Formats: sequence, structure tokens, C-alpha cells
Amino acid sequence: MQLLQLPWEKVNVLAGFGALLLVTGCSQKVPPSVTNEKRSSAAPAYESILPHIGGPPGYVGSKACRSCHEDQFESWHRSYHRSMTQIAAADTVRADFHNVALTNEGNRFVLGRTNNEFWVHMERVALPAPGETLPEPVDVRVGLVTGSHHMQVFWVPTGEGNTQVGFPFTWLIPEKRWVPRNATFVRPPEL
Repeated sequence: MQLLQLPWEKVNVLAGFGALLLVTGCSQKVPPSVTNEKRSSAAPAYESILPHIGGPPGYVGSKACRSCHEDQFESWHRSYHRSMTQIAAADTVRADFHNVALTNEGNRFVLGRTNNEFWVHMERVALPAPGETLPEPVDVRVGLVTGSHHMQVFWVPTGEGNTQVGFPFTWLIPEKRWVPRNATFVRPPEL
């Protein structure tokens, strides 16, 4: 599967899974192992689906500022602000991706890791409504991670340029466990 050319059907399945899980809870079960047969690690394709560092004309980034503003750079570099959103990699992901299954409302997400790559296998396991068919399972490589102090939120590509959509579960770092993403933010009761 090429990450850049996800069919609309798979993008819609991914978005549907995310929306469904944002409004419901989750459970953890021991899943069967996820195989790496369907996974592709084409680095150029992966990098093209990630948001690019940049800004308005004249933006130069933190590395260019370091030589003239060493104290400010070092203060920022020691802070959690530097590590707020990063590319998902072995040195940035603190969550458990060792064959963890997260299920909810007939959807199953099996998390896996291959070397420096973090993957989500998504499938619908509930019986389809009459006249409908189950969508094909989808393997998606995690693109970004937000957070490094209390929790980590994960982002996966939609297949449309470098657009990322939030994974519907969040890793709580001190507790070392997955929870539904909507359980990590204060919301009005009607949501």
C-alpha cells in the first residue's frame, strides 16, 4: 500500500473510525500479532505526507537563531515546547506500540512497530448493516506525535497531501496506558 495514494474509500474509512472513536470509550485486549507483509517503508513517500517545517517569507527556524541567541536557544531547547510536535520515531514516541489492540464500537486498532516506524492496523470487526460490506483493513504509518510530558497524541496521514488526522486514542505518559482521546480533554457534557 502506498501512503500517498490511499483510495477515497480508505480515507473515508480512516476518518469514520476516528470520528466514531472520538465519541466513545475503548478497551484493551491481547491481539494476534500484526504481520509486516502489507507494510511499505518507502522513505521518500513517507516524508512527502508529513507537514513541512516552514513559515512566512523570512522564517529561518531555530537552528539559524542559535548562533546569535545561544542563551535563548538553550532555554527553549531544554523546555517541553521544543518537543511539542515531532515526527513519530523511536526517540520521540513514548507510547506502547508493541502489538496493542484498542477496540471500540466494532472497530479495532492494532498498534505495531517495525524498527523506527510506528503503524496502526485498522479494521471494522462488527457485522455490517444489511446491504453493506465490511471495508478492507488498512495499515497506516503514524506520521506525527504531539506531546512529551503528560500525554502523547498521534496523527496519521489521510492520503491527501500532507494532511494528518488525529488518532482517536491518547497515550498517558505517567500512567503508561491508552485512553480514548476525548477522555483527555474537558468538554461540555452534551458532547
